[in-house]
Amino acid sequence: MCGSLSQRLYFIFASSIFLAGCNGHEKAHSPPIVIIKDIDSRLKNTIDEKDFLFNYEFTPAVSNLKGLAAKKDHLELMIDKKLFAAEGLQRGLDQDEDVQNALAWYKNRAIRQQLFRSKVRDKVVINEDEYRDAYIKYKTNIHVRHLPATTEEDARELQNKLLAGATFQELARQIFKDTVLAGNGGDLGFIRWGQWDEDFENAAYALKPGEISSPVQTKWSYHIIQLLDIKTNPLITESGFQARKPTLRKILFKRKQAGLADQYLKAFMKDKHVKVYGPSLVFLEELAKQYLGDEKRLPVVLQKFGDREINRLVLRSQDHLDETIAVFEGGKWTIGDFLAKLKKTHLSSRPKVVSKKTLKDVVARMVRDEFLLEEGYRLGLDKKQYVQDEMVFWQEQVLYIKMKRTLLDTVSVSLEEMKMAYESKETNRPFEELREKIEVELVQKKQDLVMRRFLVELRRDKNISIYNDVLAAVETTDDIVRGTKIQMFGLRTQ
Repeated sequence: MCGSLSQRLYFIFASSIFLAGCNGHEKAHSPPIVIIKDIDSRLKNTIDEKDFLFNYEFTPAVSNLKGLAAKKDHLELMIDKKLFAAEGLQRGLDQDEDVQNALAWYKNRAIRQQLFRSKVRDKVVINEDEYRDAYIKYKTNIHVRHLPATTEEDARELQNKLLAGATFQELARQIFKDTVLAGNGGDLGFIRWGQWDEDFENAAYALKPGEISSPVQTKWSYHIIQLLDIKTNPLITESGFQARKPTLRKILFKRKQAGLADQYLKAFMKDKHVKVYGPSLVFLEELAKQYLGDEKRLPVVLQKFGDREINRLVLRSQDHLDETIAVFEGGKWTIGDFLAKLKKTHLSSRPKVVSKKTLKDVVARMVRDEFLLEEGYRLGLDKKQYVQDEMVFWQEQVLYIKMKRTLLDTVSVSLEEMKMAYESKETNRPFEELREKIEVELVQKKQDLVMRRFLVELRRDKNISIYNDVLAAVETTDDIVRGTKIQMFGLRTQ
């Protein structure tokens, strides 16, 4: 392993997605909602409000749990997961390499989350004037059109052509692939504050009707914007302002958070001197093209590929694994280091690489994130209560998933069962044509049955006490928490 940075800590690459946490986790000694007796002592035998909120917030697919019935359903799922995790411990699944790697990855991510909270999220302040200015903009819709450009130089050229007499309509036909925008001169119609990129909105709202902007840089590209019309709602009242304040807070909070994150990273990375080497990027790009057998495609081979595909990449680059791909203050990474770190990344967070440029950005962000992780350890954030609480959640979650997969992997169907299922169908299509579909259906039915029976056995002789009055009092409709839980730590690498 090259580089002192990697030697100073045990690193498993996490994406730059940060879960910012919520104030609900600061509540201590909340009464239990559930008590489970006779469960493995290595697991917490209760579920309290903090546990419930953690599970709710870390499960984005779960909508607001309105009403006691919805909360009960979610609680029953939490109980099932805890019982599965306990069984996994009994079977020694906590020693499984995949489980240990996943837990190490989640711990590293939790440390970054805590760093983000302490250095960025907890420093966000929104004053009353900012709320009221935002409300005025929110009540003012503006009609705009725009022309995008890849570089500032290209945008400046578009601006000059417009000033020289060219029209948005003729330039849009040359620029847009989208047929609607190409045909309407880049007309976006009326837009509302808070729905677009902040820099785009700031520039657009600062214009006068008919005025054309200078080049505006956004997170997507550069733009030339023209303001066509303004519609202000005359009913701007104090009661309306107060009613909209939660919505305004979400927008302002997200934008301020992103700005502070960018400022923090700029200062933090100033003396890290990260440089990514072009020749190694070219090699990986070419290797990916060969691997895919399509010279027109870029290195999508690194898009969320499994371990097997990464292993193949390693084998095909044996003569280049020691070549440098990145250098930084105090160390370097080789191609071999990069691929090893990619393999250690949780599958759901493996980066999407669609070009040499994005591959360069990915490598730079991976180096940056390792520096951030080291900073978190230096500050002792691994010992913070939030990190400890999160790891309690992930221990159960990872063991539950591993135990469930272990159980379902035992399910199979025989050829005889598939033929019997085929004969019961009213169809003229041949068996071989339907075989795969029949097999999937039978396996799914068997898996559902195995899961139900297993849960019955797990709950047998378990003394589970549920306190519905405590559950009913849990508040799960805080849209501020849900809306700001997951936050990118920005794309800045320098």
